[in-house]
Amino acid sequence: MIQENIEVLIIEDDLEDVELLQDMIHQIPNYRYHLTVSQSLREGLALLRDHTYSVILLDLGLPDSHGLDSFHHVHEQVPGVPIVVLTGLSDEDMARKLVKLGAQDYLMKGQIGSQILMRSINYSIERKKTEDTLRSSEELLDTFLNSSTEGFGIMNENLTIVRLNKAAAGIYGKTPEDFIGKTVMEISPDFKSSGRYDEYKRILETGEPLDMEGIVPHPTLGNLHYLQRVFRVGEGIGVITTNITDRVRSEKRIKHLNRMKERLLGRGSLIEKLERVTEDVVRIFDTDFARIWISKPGDRCDTGCFHAKMKDGPHVCRFKDRCLYLMASSGRYTHTDGKVHTRVPFDCYKIGKIASGKATKFVTNDVAHDERIHDRDWARKHGLQSFAGYQILSEAGKTIGVLALFSKHLITSEEDGLLESIANTTAQVIQNARFNEQLKERNRMINALINSPKGIVIFSVDKDYRYLVFNENHRDEIKKIYGVDIEHGMCILDIISARIRDRAKKSFDRSLQGESFTEVVEQRRTDSYFDFQCRPIFMENGEVIGVTVVVTDITKRMRSRKEMVRLNDELGKKNKEFADLLYITSHDLRSPLVNIQGFSEEIGESFTDIKTRVSNESISDETRV
Repeated sequence: MIQENIEVLIIEDDLEDVELLQDMIHQIPNYRYHLTVSQSLREGLALLRDHTYSVILLDLGLPDSHGLDSFHHVHEQVPGVPIVVLTGLSDEDMARKLVKLGAQDYLMKGQIGSQILMRSINYSIERKKTEDTLRSSEELLDTFLNSSTEGFGIMNENLTIVRLNKAAAGIYGKTPEDFIGKTVMEISPDFKSSGRYDEYKRILETGEPLDMEGIVPHPTLGNLHYLQRVFRVGEGIGVITTNITDRVRSEKRIKHLNRMKERLLGRGSLIEKLERVTEDVVRIFDTDFARIWISKPGDRCDTGCFHAKMKDGPHVCRFKDRCLYLMASSGRYTHTDGKVHTRVPFDCYKIGKIASGKATKFVTNDVAHDERIHDRDWARKHGLQSFAGYQILSEAGKTIGVLALFSKHLITSEEDGLLESIANTTAQVIQNARFNEQLKERNRMINALINSPKGIVIFSVDKDYRYLVFNENHRDEIKKIYGVDIEHGMCILDIISARIRDRAKKSFDRSLQGESFTEVVEQRRTDSYFDFQCRPIFMENGEVIGVTVVVTDITKRMRSRKEMVRLNDELGKKNKEFADLLYITSHDLRSPLVNIQGFSEEIGESFTDIKTRVSNESISDETRV
């Protein structure tokens, strides 16, 4: 079966050698060869420019070129065409060099037969195709590996780097060429002392992969964090390196932000907490400076405010009832009493426009050229690249402040999201501070109210039995009994004695379930009585958030009640004795009284008779006269 046409270019100046080669090629069966002859390098290169050949038979001793130069010229012009070198020189070193440089075969004149020539030509063509396929695969692999953000590297059994992609080298701020051909011991002097050498050797012996984390110093980016997967590849080792710096930094930022939020929940004035926010923004995000303004009614409109004096221009104050007060500043600028920015009118500058709602958020990574930046020359002078400003909104959606910062590096989308969350946290801090001020004022009123009754104990606790409010009577009573100076937030169950703790807790829990009740508690040791009232504290939504307790000393009342009972009992006894006495007296006096009554009746009748007689005698005397 005749194979496809094979185009052969013979670059040879010796015509006898040319004829010999032609005769040998024509003797090869089952192949169709088309031969072209050139007797000089110059002519051969010209033919290569105009035609495509399957293989080149190249003599190194040409009239216009000699030795390695001949090969270099041809190979550079057509690197994809296999070259079989012909020479009369017996030089194995030359052969090895040529093969290393890319020649497919090396044939000695005078030792060539048709079969040897056929195998050399055919094998050279096939080997070149294989090399080209392999080279294409290698190029494809290199393209793939260098397009990846993961770092890939391969070492031989001696831990010499034989392949490395750009991402792996980039971790060190270098190129792959800086590492290929070097051992890891040369690159990392502490490789053996750190124990990693033994780990790599163990992987070569056992084939068990290993995962590890580490830190690499970068010349411009600082310390980079990476995660490596080390595994055996053939007789060597493969390494996949993932740059986890962004993840680690993000985790650290989130951890710092969580700590910041925890600190903001603690004690401190509003200004102290806002200063913590700006300090943490500068530290966590490496910003140049950060500031916070809060919204209040204008206070300097008539006392020398810089903006109140302006009559025209873009920075005239138009809202006397709304002004931004600079409360905290960290980084390059730490003062809050500057002439211009200590008070910023709504709708003026970037800050005022953010506050007014015309730009709820303003982020730019080109402050030196962004026309919205008021002083771009100042930004360029200090090497600033980015600005970010965020509205601080109340729960009702009203502007209560602005968080703003400048930075010398670009603000990423992740940083933008985290900064926005800080603005939301700052809103909670401001609202909590204002709520606490209102609560303090309300507590002052409540304390004035609850401290006015004498002898009455009043206190409130939350769901965790911690004091919300208490009056002086309760404070003094606890101090007297337990020697403790109570404060808001203390747990009452930790203070009172174990003897009454369970009973008190059960009473609190009843009210925390929404029940109101009253109990009379007797202290037998002191013969005292107390009226104990528990009332739940309800939110507007009906949720119970605590318990109010009112304790009234009713000892006098209870003692008076006991005395009344005792007196009533004694009075009943006396009444009974008096009734008995009356009965006896009545019985003993009944007979004499009957006699007296009869005697009285007789006396009465006698008296009546005497009276009648006297009357009659008087009438007779008158008649006589």
